[in-house]
Amino acid sequence: MPTYSYKLEYANEHVDDKGVGTPREILAAFDEFDWPGQISEANRLERCSPTLSVEDVDSERLFWVSGCGTPEEFTFVNHYTYPGRIKRLFGLIQYSGIVDAPTHDLSPADARRAIESFLDANHEELLRVLAP
Repeated sequence: MPTYSYKLEYANEHVDDKGVGTPREILAAFDEFDWPGQISEANRLERCSPTLSVEDVDSERLFWVSGCGTPEEFTFVNHYTYPGRIKRLFGLIQYSGIVDAPTHDLSPADARRAIESFLDANHEELLRVLAP
């Protein structure tokens, strides 16, 4: 089973490094985080967006979501990196490295589904959720 570490970053730039956690703990942290309140605070302070980041310590995979918008209607920008094949020049050149997955803004439900897929090590499902 993969080892996950996670962090919560608040609008005032405070980072709460939670360390190693179970998938259940990480999903609970996402569910219990005051996204509307922190988004409101980020808009007021004009600083960083509230963020939950999760790292798969064993495989160099990283996924994060940051809330943005208004407290009443917000979405999540996100980023997913993983080891894989990087293609350049229309696939003529390929090499191993860290891949940045294509993405788009996610609804709160899709952001949670993406985190679940990441924690389940369901790479293909995560890429489907993130596909623009």
